[in-house]
Amino acid sequence: EDLSDVALRQRILRNMSDLSLETTLFNEKLAMPTALAPVGLCGMYARRGEVQAARAASRAGIPYTLSTVSVCSIEEVASHASGALWSQLY
Repeated sequence: EDLSDVALRQRILRNMSDLSLETTLFNEKLAMPTALAPVGLCGMYARRGEVQAARAASRAGIPYTLSTVSVCSIEEVASHASGALWSQLY
């Protein structure tokens, strides 16, 4: 099929206020289909870096993944995270 035969119909001035990126993963409602990936030694970049990152992920409505080589303990991060908390294990 030649690309000149393809007609694209523009949809301008459409109401986009009801768009949502929400999804459900592992029975957990997420604001968007993404998660904060594990960053090794995040606590070395900023004081209590893993806790700060987990709080940011909670505010964004996405899971936070704690690295296997994190500076903060999983218990400390879990006590400050209100959203989904995942753990990288290898």
